[in-house]
Amino acid sequence: KLFEMGDVNRTPVSDGLHEDILRIKNPFSAKMFHISNAMIAFMNRDIDNTLTSMEKYFDFDLEMWILLNFIAAIRFFIGLISFWVYRRTNDRKWYERGSQSKEAMRKWAESSKWNCLQKFILLEAEDHFCNKRYERAKESYDDAIMFSRQHKFINDEAIACELAGYFLFEVGETASSIDYIIQAHEKYHKWGAIGKASVMFQYFQSISTVKLPVGIEPPVSREFSSGNRNSSMTTLKARQ
Repeated sequence: KLFEMGDVNRTPVSDGLHEDILRIKNPFSAKMFHISNAMIAFMNRDIDNTLTSMEKYFDFDLEMWILLNFIAAIRFFIGLISFWVYRRTNDRKWYERGSQSKEAMRKWAESSKWNCLQKFILLEAEDHFCNKRYERAKESYDDAIMFSRQHKFINDEAIACELAGYFLFEVGETASSIDYIIQAHEKYHKWGAIGKASVMFQYFQSISTVKLPVGIEPPVSREFSSGNRNSSMTTLKARQ
């Protein structure tokens, strides 16, 4: 339900008593509590609450093997969050955390490219962004979108479109950014993440030179055209 983001605008939980109970009775639950708050704050682009929740998450020196079914998704978001925080704070430890997540995802992509390849490539795009390798970042964002679509992960496709839009806006390509933000809005809406789709619409209005009236949806995006690409495994090997 967290990833559906039906109520993405809710404030991350900060009930100290609740946190103490979680810490004492079940530290694994406490760790999940903090990473869930961090994910929500990240999807809201709330840097302060993201940092607070992530630091609390890393305070727990626990292996998460008990949550094996979720560890790839958690590691994916840790990487996305860490690269974003690094760009905002210039604190090298966050870049290292992002790099560790990217390398973990690379290994998972080698054994399960259907589930993990697009996640690895999106982390790669964020890494390129951090290092100002802008042309390579553009290619990786587009590849992440393409493989998300091919592998039928509309949630990953939505996130990749969103982050590509933010990237393009920050490097001064506003017109291209709007195209990706519109695509992100469409994909979140199709996925059922209505709250997040609304956030995308608000962001679209904030950067567009054409202000649409409240309640009017932005135009449907053009289908992403990737042209001829290498196979997914060839693409992964080329990045090693």
